[in-house]
Amino acid sequence: MSVSNSSDFVHLHLHTEYSLLDGACRIGELLDKVAELEMPAVAVTEHGNMFSSVIFHDEARKRGLKPILGCEVYVAPGDRRDRSGTPGETANHLVLLAETQEGYHNLIKLVSSGYTEGFYYKPRIDKALLAEHARGLIGLSSCLKGEVATGLRTDNAKRAIEAAAAYRDILGPNNFFLEMQYQGIEDQRIVNIGLSPIAKDLNLPLVVTNDVHYLRQSDQHPHDILLCIGTGKNVSDEKRLRYHGDQFFLKTGAEMAQVFGDFPEALSNTVRIAERCAVNLPEGEAHLPNFQVPAGFTLDTYFEHITRVGLAERMSRLRAMEAAGDHIRDGFEIGVLGTGSHGFYERLGWTTWRGPSFVQTGDGLVATPDDDGYLMVLRTRSTPSLEALDPIVCEWRPGDVVMTNDPWLGSGHLPDINIAVPVFLRRKLVGFAGLVAHATDIGGKT
Repeated sequence: MSVSNSSDFVHLHLHTEYSLLDGACRIGELLDKVAELEMPAVAVTEHGNMFSSVIFHDEARKRGLKPILGCEVYVAPGDRRDRSGTPGETANHLVLLAETQEGYHNLIKLVSSGYTEGFYYKPRIDKALLAEHARGLIGLSSCLKGEVATGLRTDNAKRAIEAAAAYRDILGPNNFFLEMQYQGIEDQRIVNIGLSPIAKDLNLPLVVTNDVHYLRQSDQHPHDILLCIGTGKNVSDEKRLRYHGDQFFLKTGAEMAQVFGDFPEALSNTVRIAERCAVNLPEGEAHLPNFQVPAGFTLDTYFEHITRVGLAERMSRLRAMEAAGDHIRDGFEIGVLGTGSHGFYERLGWTTWRGPSFVQTGDGLVATPDDDGYLMVLRTRSTPSLEALDPIVCEWRPGDVVMTNDPWLGSGHLPDINIAVPVFLRRKLVGFAGLVAHATDIGGKT
């Protein structure tokens, strides 16, 4: 989808309701407004997450709009694993946009690592990690909390220049843009003045954004209430987080030109960036990891093998259950769960958590302690089923559970099996699951 010559401005820095308790744009309403303004493309850059990427992508395509997938990531000033320092000073902002499919996959890796490796009040990456996964990404220097802007607004030009040069070198020529914003804030004016000489000295292009947090200008007050809820503050608190003014809304191209009329090239660069970004998430495809199985097996035959071995090991009353017809059900479930590499997830659960016992808490809910006695809750659309309860996830005693047919089995949906784990054990689970999955790429719709 070409966007050249069809618009003078494209929004590249925008937060929806998936920027939790900060963004206030609902995706459907946002995209309807973008279409109404005849803008051919729009980016979504949530704070530290990509929760909205798939639904945003799909809904934009339905409206004939080009979705630009991105994220406003948090960058640690040093090593992302260093969990010290004053909150608010340990996470510089940086906007990353996926230019290619590889860039989208790299962005997934960066955002995921921010949670699993760099979380300190915010999910953070660092420059070293960015350098490992920089291909296919376009960077914008972000808002007043970006590293370049922070240097300029604190009268530390050296810091600003070094940060801009570092991101230029990491992302590559023409892949890092100095971002200008102005919503009437004095610090923004200071930053914008300081960006032009840096752009000239380092041969960096400028781009303008409006850091959209709400759809209409009249949404400023509800958005302010949302911030109070998110930060646990009263509206009357003078020291609380607030967005000054009412200009963080989805402006038209003409409104942006009124603000940045002296920077036509920076306005045009928004269209050029939109033209470059070409990520497409095909519909109807499940992008699952490539799980390695022993020689002589396919993924489906290995899944069937471990299921039947586990079944034989645990069913002391096999004959009684066979008489009840459960062996027929077992073959049916293997066929459903094995289709389309679903067996990977069953295998992962079997490898990761094999608790010694369980307590059934209702249809679809099973609680099982791990080796240390902590309680896990298995929540699954395929439970109770032989595959979920018997050999894969936990030990059980045949006859103690009444198996019920599940409408999801055989419906064409991927069976949904989730494990609720106490917060202090989640790092252990994620780390082990990553080893089992061999850290393979998971792209597309996940």
